[in-house]
Amino acid sequence: MKVYEPTKKGRKEFLKDVEIGATYYTIEESDTPFKGEKLWRSWVFTKRQMFTGIPMCGSMGADFLVNLYGPVYDSHPASDGHIRPLFADDDLELHVTPADVLKLREKKKARR
Repeated sequence: MKVYEPTKKGRKEFLKDVEIGATYYTIEESDTPFKGEKLWRSWVFTKRQMFTGIPMCGSMGADFLVNLYGPVYDSHPASDGHIRPLFADDDLELHVTPADVLKLREKKKARR
């Protein structure tokens, strides 16, 4: 697993190594509902900027990704099982269904 740190050297190295179509990962801390829980997020660069040639993931450039969300990993960081995906679509599993949300709302109403 290669790790690109949010430093000048890390940015340059990531810009040199990033491949279009490859998946890269970052780890973030949750704000709510469980503070401090670690969550991973996937990033896929699909195109390059027209003038600079910097790889882009949507509107996020590779250099800004390292600066804002770094460190960036080139392989899946959740292999130890203690890090959940940030979005349910990232691992193709749905963690909360609409029925679960309705049950939670009913429980809240019952408490009042």
